Amino acid sequence: MVETPEMVGSKVLVLSAMTDDVMLGNCSEATFRKYIVYMTLARLLGTLLAQLIFLPSADLLAFIATMM
Repeated sequence: MVETPEMVGSKVLVLSAMTDDVMLGNCSEATFRKYIVYMTLARLLGTLLAQLIFLPSADLLAFIATMM
């Protein structure tokens, strides 16, 4: 059974599979570039969202620690 990018679940393996597809002509370079842009934006938004969750949680924990 051949593993597809959806089955593997790792972004690195998906990226390398897409790179191979572009080199073999199975995927257009424009599609590959879109994927890179989307992946970069997703990582950036994920980092920003994590900070929005992390910073208030850290403040709450610090507040609770001072109350003890």
